[in-house]
Amino acid sequence: MADACREWLALASPNMAGNSAARFAEVLRLHVVPVIGTLPLAKLRAHDLDRLYPKLSASGGSGGRPLAPATVRKVHTALSLALAQAVRWEWLATNPARNASPPSVPAAEITPPDPETCRKLLALAERDDPEWATFLRLSAATGRRRGELCTLAWDAVDLEGAAITIRRAVEIVPGGIHVRE
Repeated sequence: MADACREWLALASPNMAGNSAARFAEVLRLHVVPVIGTLPLAKLRAHDLDRLYPKLSASGGSGGRPLAPATVRKVHTALSLALAQAVRWEWLATNPARNASPPSVPAAEITPPDPETCRKLLALAERDDPEWATFLRLSAATGRRRGELCTLAWDAVDLEGAAITIRRAVEIVPGGIHVRE
């Protein structure tokens, strides 16, 4: 199992965006290889994965702490992709992850600040750092992510049409910063 994961990651990593390859490598190294890495690929069944996910949810984290559902879901995604490649390579007849039951991930509850709090924050920022205030105002008005706003250039701003077009995003990846379209 560990060999199949490594082979898939080596093949797929160059085509992944930014942090994806590093995150997949991390979940495979920390949560898959130690638990089912020695299992012969041909013996892996959906049942094995259905036993793995609750175990990770209960105590798969550092020091035996529970893993978040999103992390367990990331484990499932990595396994699903690696096993799909194993099927394409004809190492497996079917992908056991297709029939496994990973945990659902509850939707994150976003609680934006109320308008009065925003007004106070913007007033303080305007007083202390007008450039930062501009960034905050743009963030509050558009709801765009920090990495998207950090790549904003004048060619993406239409002052007459009162519009901006987000074309790029910056992300921190192992080894530095990456700008993606």
